[in-house]
Amino acid sequence: MRSFKQNGRWLLPLILIAVLAVPASAALLPSSPSLSGPAAPAYQTGELNWEEVQDSPGVYWYTVTFPTPLIGYAVGGPDWNVNNGIGTVKIAKTTDGGQTWTVSNVPNTNRFMRGLACSDENTCWMSGASSPRILRTTNGGAAWNEAYINADWTGWLWSAGWTGVDTTVMIGTTGYYDEPGRRANMLRTTNGQNFYAEVANDPREFVVYDFSCPTPGVCYSAAKQTAFFSSDNGDNWVRRP
Repeated sequence: MRSFKQNGRWLLPLILIAVLAVPASAALLPSSPSLSGPAAPAYQTGELNWEEVQDSPGVYWYTVTFPTPLIGYAVGGPDWNVNNGIGTVKIAKTTDGGQTWTVSNVPNTNRFMRGLACSDENTCWMSGASSPRILRTTNGGAAWNEAYINADWTGWLWSAGWTGVDTTVMIGTTGYYDEPGRRANMLRTTNGQNFYAEVANDPREFVVYDFSCPTPGVCYSAAKQTAFFSSDNGDNWVRRP
């Protein structure tokens, strides 16, 4: 660093003394706002701004998925933890990337549904506690029809995930237990319509909360206190402690 000399005196030592004399707390104080107007907000690099684009009083939105950049769906309805989640299920759809949403009732639903997965812009599945437990649309949500459970499972369902392969879909249960109606960690279909039980190598009573398949046919599921992994399109699952 260079020093500057004026009238035969070195200025650098004086500058250093002045800086050191300022309290550390004062150096951290924000600068005063401009007298000409309010100071511009300070945004961190990469900070995201969120704005409300849809308001449905009393509706609990559980899951949102976008099969394309513009078309997305969200499933909601009654609070699952109040009065056994009794009420009508809601489905919301956007065709402009989430800027606007259209909310509709799902006919003939009587309890919450919270799992949602889509394989394309028209084909989706939802799962939950309503009867029937799994519904499917093939026309972009205009109609939802029953998908069939061919397994020893009668309890609530919690999640849904598309494996990325054809119409193979996984549905998460509330956990395996060796008693009638509880013998499945997950339900799986390869034709989109008929679901069969999947029992992991260590089938405990773990709620399966979500699925992610970063590579088609290679999937992970997040569960209570653990996770499961499949490398064969959901046909076999291994618990990851």
